[in-house]
Amino acid sequence: MTTNEEILERYSKLGTVGKKDILEKIPDNERVYKCHICYHIVDKSPCPNCGEKQVTIMCPLDHCHCGHDVIAKIAYCPLCGEAICPECGCHDVSQVSRVKIVWSRPSIA
Repeated sequence: MTTNEEILERYSKLGTVGKKDILEKIPDNERVYKCHICYHIVDKSPCPNCGEKQVTIMCPLDHCHCGHDVIAKIAYCPLCGEAICPECGCHDVSQVSRVKIVWSRPSIA
């Protein structure tokens, strides 16, 4: 099994690590795609299962088996820079902000 360090070393030669455009530089014969309509991982576009044309290139460090609840941490993929689960590295996450915005009215003189 290939480790994350080996994957990073291999694909870091393609471009700037930590930027999403590095996925576009992965050779076609090594790409795997995610279909966000039928939730399958496929090896070609369009999705052979449902026909969806907007499949996304899957980061080599990604997987689809995150069973965690909300985690009070934030992490980013060292290869593509996308948000990931800080516990397992899955890329299918949503970030929730706890920043409170305080609105103030301008004073009327």
